Amino acid sequence: MSMMHTHEVERAFARMTVAYGREFLQRFEGQDLEKIKAGWVFELKGYSLDAIAWAAAHLPPRAPNLPEFQALCAKAPRPQQMPMKADTSPVRGPTPAERAKLEELKAMYPARSQRSEA
Repeated sequence: MSMMHTHEVERAFARMTVAYGREFLQRFEGQDLEKIKAGWVFELKGYSLDAIAWAAAHLPPRAPNLPEFQALCAKAPRPQQMPMKADTSPVRGPTPAERAKLEELKAMYPARSQRSEA
């Protein structure tokens, strides 16, 4: 199980506990809450962390169960991806000053094949 998903489920449970109080917590009375959370982590692993966080930030008026929370995650907006523009500008070569510096560096640091011959 993803530690990041575990963290997001923990945050969602904290948010729902604050938002709904006893209405939310009562449904888990007498059960191992850590196992419940682990089950939520497993069931939510197909959703992005952003979708889980979005669902926790857009809770309905009544406390959701797992399928209802999954439906909220599914409604989360998809991240927008900006299309990349092709850069068609020509690539410049080295300037005379850059070429001179390169030759200077080559002279200071000979190639490995030249070093092994010495």
